[in-house]
Amino acid sequence: PRNEVVALVESPFVPEKKYETIFDSVPIEYPKSGFQLEGKPKWIQERLDKLDALFGDTVELLANFLFADLGFIQGQELVDLYQKAKIFVFPSIQENFPVVLLEAMNAGKAVITTQTQGCSEVVGDAAIKVEAGSVEQIKESLLKLMSDEQAIRKYSEMGIKRAAEFSWPNVAKQFDDLFQRLNLDQQE
Repeated sequence: PRNEVVALVESPFVPEKKYETIFDSVPIEYPKSGFQLEGKPKWIQERLDKLDALFGDTVELLANFLFADLGFIQGQELVDLYQKAKIFVFPSIQENFPVVLLEAMNAGKAVITTQTQGCSEVVGDAAIKVEAGSVEQIKESLLKLMSDEQAIRKYSEMGIKRAAEFSWPNVAKQFDDLFQRLNLDQQE
């Protein structure tokens, strides 16, 4: 449907998140795809102006992506935001432990992220991983998912399973197991 949000990007608009790679990789071939903007820094407007100059009506062309820089949100507001999209895109080049990827996978979104440290460790094999800064790989990944509902379902299911590995009870059990092993080692 025309008003369906295809992809979501949610976190602060800071340079290391590399959101400009998404703007540069907009799959122009995909009809009626694009961006809906919330919280718009100057570089985003510059990119939109550039796309307007190249392709005309960017708002019409780019209407199905939601960029959200809404500050700190949580609870039902965050759930509602994730429910608007099928795909979550996180092109960051520098992360420690990006919780936002766990949120997206737990919400059942197909995830596209980078092969960088932090991102790779969090998603494992449950996401499409691209080279950091690769406009072409992001574009190819978006096109693949946007044209294949089965692939979206596959990554959604894999992501939900992967996110469950990081649930509090699961992490607590892993720590307990570790402490038990350490305690046994000390007793020997």
